[in-house]
Amino acid sequence: MAKKKAEAAQKTQEVQKLRKPSPTGTPPPEQARSEVAAVLELRTLSTCPVPIHAVVNREIDRDGHREHWVLLDTATIPEPLATREEYRLRTSIEERHRQLKCFSDLAGFTSRRFSLVVNQVVFVLLMYSLLQWYWQRIRRPEFNPRTTARALDQLRPTMSVILIFYQGYVARLAPLEYQELLLTLKEEARLKILAKTRRLRRGLSHQLDHARAP
Repeated sequence: MAKKKAEAAQKTQEVQKLRKPSPTGTPPPEQARSEVAAVLELRTLSTCPVPIHAVVNREIDRDGHREHWVLLDTATIPEPLATREEYRLRTSIEERHRQLKCFSDLAGFTSRRFSLVVNQVVFVLLMYSLLQWYWQRIRRPEFNPRTTARALDQLRPTMSVILIFYQGYVARLAPLEYQELLLTLKEEARLKILAKTRRLRRGLSHQLDHARAP
């Protein structure tokens, strides 16, 4: 019993020690924080014809270390915290640009004709934008930072099925189910399907030999 009381008293002293303000002004670990303040109408840059507004940020870590950094903007800053939150978009935008520049294979296009280079760049940019829009539409934003090749892997089918239509009915079969169905047919039905399959194969075997654009 006395041992439990001693342990409880020790824990109480530790908690009080953490809550006690530090004489050097260093915040305790649980008070690590960020502070922001706006400074408006800066005209210290002589080459800038418009006033500059700044958001001064001070980061205080758990050890009391302070680090300052500043955001500059030509737009009015009504709320410094909102401007700081908006700045978080920068990392996402830069990551998308990195994916575009590093993984869209623009460097692999070797044509020296300017018009073809322009077309290649435009179509790559268009494809990238459409992919970004598609991820947002299907509510899968986690695909945004992935490479184009890796993202397209997610669109490939993960299973194969065989659909059989007959007189308004449809059967959805896995390939092995379809194979089992064929192997268990009676001889007369199996021969009819075999003959039909051979006719279709002969009729379709040369359909794409001289395919032309519509």
